[in-house]
Amino acid sequence: MKGKVFITAICLLGFIQLWASENVKEITYKVDGSKSKINWIGTKPTGQHNGTVDVTEGYVAFRNNKLTGGTFTIDLRTIVDLDLESETWNKKLVDHLKSEDFFYVEKYPTATFEITKVETLSGDDYKISGYLTMRDVTKAVSFQANIKQENSSITAITEKFTLDRTQWNVKALSKSVFSDLKDKYVDDEIQVEAKLFATLP
Repeated sequence: MKGKVFITAICLLGFIQLWASENVKEITYKVDGSKSKINWIGTKPTGQHNGTVDVTEGYVAFRNNKLTGGTFTIDLRTIVDLDLESETWNKKLVDHLKSEDFFYVEKYPTATFEITKVETLSGDDYKISGYLTMRDVTKAVSFQANIKQENSSITAITEKFTLDRTQWNVKALSKSVFSDLKDKYVDDEIQVEAKLFATLP
């Protein structure tokens, strides 16, 4: 009799755990495009330029207060330079970045990032892996981020990390592609840092 009761209790406990796991809802936060940006730094032998580009839409998903996934759209038409004070030179640089030489925004106006794997490092710190698609090229990318849940919103800030632009066919003035540039090249690595804000819809 005691054996039957024990087995029944184990079965009941298993059922409760299964029911609980199936009924844990995934919470989805919608990216606020007015507060979400990517900071970028591009370098060359004579110095560097820095600016921003907007993250216009996307979502971040949580289950049991842990990040599980998300997707984001980056509007490359919103590229801005922040260091050149001359309006003429500022416009010249931004127009060049938007041209076919670099991000070719007329044909490829947006880039997308999709989270495929999330590893919890400690507390609110995560290692995030996913696929970045830009100029119709998709490559794997990984970086660390601190993501905080606060009531009905989340704030996410990545650590600074680098992207090799040539992996997405952004090859203009790259010394790894063109051997005759001497010191007239732009480094392949772009340093980026994303700051995202999202709220419950």
